[in-house]
Amino acid sequence: MTVVFRVLVLLVVIVAAIAVTAVMRPLQAQTDAAIFKIGQRLTLTYVGDRVVECNVAEIRSTFIRCEDNKIMWFNTATTIALTVR
Repeated sequence: MTVVFRVLVLLVVIVAAIAVTAVMRPLQAQTDAAIFKIGQRLTLTYVGDRVVECNVAEIRSTFIRCEDNKIMWFNTATTIALTVR
């Protein structure tokens, strides 16, 4: 009985390790895929013809904070156009 229990515990640990690896890969890929970097000048265009000119000061996921306006964060995922200058 103890051998069966040990094998079962080993299988659970292996499955958990595989699940963690599968979840972590997409998260790492998202951070490496940014088309812009800190210090670059962007033009963000949103619905309703709202345009934001921005020198990137900080990046967190799909959000950026500009050097000109360090209070607001802008979501790059909701833009209809994004131009890197």
